[in-house]
Amino acid sequence: MPLSRIRVTNAKYQFLLEIQRKLSDWNASSLSMAGRITLAKAVIAAIPNYFMQTTLLLVSVINEIETIIRRFVWGAKEGKTKFALSRWLGFPKAKEHNKAFLCKLGFRVLIKRGDLWVDILCEKYHVGDFIPDSVVTGNCSFLWWSLAKIWDKIRPNIFVSIRDDKCTSFWFEDWIPELGLLWQHQKPGVMIPNEWKVVDVVTNNHDWNWEVLDKFLTPSALLHISNIYPPNPFVGEDNIAWKGAKEGAISHIWALKCPQRVRNFVWLACQGKILTNEERLRRGLTNNEACGLCGTHQESVLHFLRDCRMIKSVWREVVAPTKQGVFFSLSLTEWLNANICSSVKFNNEDFSWYSIFSIVCWFAWKYRNDLVFNGGFFIWARHAAGAGHSRSKQSNNRSAIAVKWILPPMNWIKFNTDGAWDSMTGIGKAGGVIRNSEDSWLAGYNRLMGVSFIHNAELWAIFDGLTLT
Repeated sequence: MPLSRIRVTNAKYQFLLEIQRKLSDWNASSLSMAGRITLAKAVIAAIPNYFMQTTLLLVSVINEIETIIRRFVWGAKEGKTKFALSRWLGFPKAKEHNKAFLCKLGFRVLIKRGDLWVDILCEKYHVGDFIPDSVVTGNCSFLWWSLAKIWDKIRPNIFVSIRDDKCTSFWFEDWIPELGLLWQHQKPGVMIPNEWKVVDVVTNNHDWNWEVLDKFLTPSALLHISNIYPPNPFVGEDNIAWKGAKEGAISHIWALKCPQRVRNFVWLACQGKILTNEERLRRGLTNNEACGLCGTHQESVLHFLRDCRMIKSVWREVVAPTKQGVFFSLSLTEWLNANICSSVKFNNEDFSWYSIFSIVCWFAWKYRNDLVFNGGFFIWARHAAGAGHSRSKQSNNRSAIAVKWILPPMNWIKFNTDGAWDSMTGIGKAGGVIRNSEDSWLAGYNRLMGVSFIHNAELWAIFDGLTLT
């Protein structure tokens, strides 16, 4: 299919749409929602992936595949529909998933020069050693046509990772991923040397020539450059790299170390799509929006998860007293983001706080519903509160162990490093000290890194220490 020049129609992909027949072999009604999602991700949604890697599927085909998966997940049958509380449940959108596969393929075309299949494509479609801003589509295979359609997604997301820098343009190539092209950051009223390569602004000691750079660039641009290691002939050739992306709470949900049903619930909570009385009233399913536990407040997602007096008593047993002020004051989105993305350990143990948080939220909803039928919430609340109190007592009984610096073995040296990052300004700093086996000071160092990230700061601290030693 990828090498075909025949016009592509829906008939070409009819075999993909036959996944509907596979569903008839499974009794969806006997599976929980978590089971249907697991099955859909592992089997149904995976079927088109092979073809998505080399072909841009037609929109009509993608829409039909998503409809089939969505109906299966929510338990719909022929002639019967079910409430869809949220648009999607952690499934990658097929259209974007298809483009992501092709972006990966296009990126491989740029970095795998020398591979036979890449050389054939580049020779056939006249792609040189440079990074093209666009690719031709006339009289081409469907594979190349697919790459051309998404090239505008590839080109802005790649940059040159500087190593020895023999040919990278200083002004007109993207080699600082967070900044973009440097000609856009020149000082007003100065004439820039268009022919400059990155290596032209490096001293003989392989450091940036700050005196020259300061004449042409703005202070903010200089801060970004200070975070990049200068070109050096001993560190290999320049290469093409993919720009990274930041992740939020939604990305963390599907990596939570907890049961699938808990992840599903937290996902719906982040969307504000839990079927509370407030949501049921909005959908015309009830005329009472009062909380099912306290009966005195409107039952919103935030209310039943945190602010209801029944569940708040549980949170007060689990959350440290010093953090309760912030914990009970955030909005729903801020509250979920802060706790799901947290890297804190629960009571300094091996349990991650985000897992404990997610499970408590799920139990709150489970036993809120149980109250309607069996009145079981109060039993759970007492047990949860007791467990939290017990763990706190165990934690308080632990003995403290003093952490101190230990001498290295005879004739060895030790260097201790640290990195810091200001989340408000984005400025990173790194430093360290070097001492010998007699506890004598040998050297100390520090670096202002400019615009950076915390892991960059830590790595720079280690790198500078190794360079000095």
